[in-house]
Amino acid sequence: MPFATRSECSLELAQVLDSSPLQNIRGSAGLPLAAAASAGQFGFVVGGWGTGGIVLEGEAASGNTKTSNASLIFFLPQNYEAATDITLKIKARTSVVLATASTLDVQAYKSDENGGVGSDLCTTAAQSINSATWAEISFTITGTTLNPGDMLEVYIQCVADDSTGANAGKSQIGNINFVSSTRM
Repeated sequence: MPFATRSECSLELAQVLDSSPLQNIRGSAGLPLAAAASAGQFGFVVGGWGTGGIVLEGEAASGNTKTSNASLIFFLPQNYEAATDITLKIKARTSVVLATASTLDVQAYKSDENGGVGSDLCTTAAQSINSATWAEISFTITGTTLNPGDMLEVYIQCVADDSTGANAGKSQIGNINFVSSTRM
């Protein structure tokens, strides 16, 4: 049996979902998250036996504004299709609807793996999460300069603004997924 020619071979392109377990999320300084939110940082909240799952939870905003930050490292899979955009999907909400606003924003940088990064590759502006219902929020990471194995430094920020109320709402993140085009 003869070998197939290059024109007879094709690799199918598929969208692949890669989850980033919430246990891998760090504070904005790269340190592990504490069990409760602190100034500028999410808390890593574990619901307990049969009472709830794991969520990242920010400080309660009540008559003020609270900003919560997190970071993570993501390596592009070896079968990632170079130069294609990546979608970062974050399941998020605010525990109680706030009087003013509650937003989720992402910044993503390609690491040069020598301590430096390029410009922000996330083209999606901050989005509202001012709802007590969980919603999947999508952010586009421009893939023009990306290649298989590249390391992305991703920063997540929620701003809970209840400056005109007294609602005590908290930003919450329940899941983080990366969707990329890969060769099968």
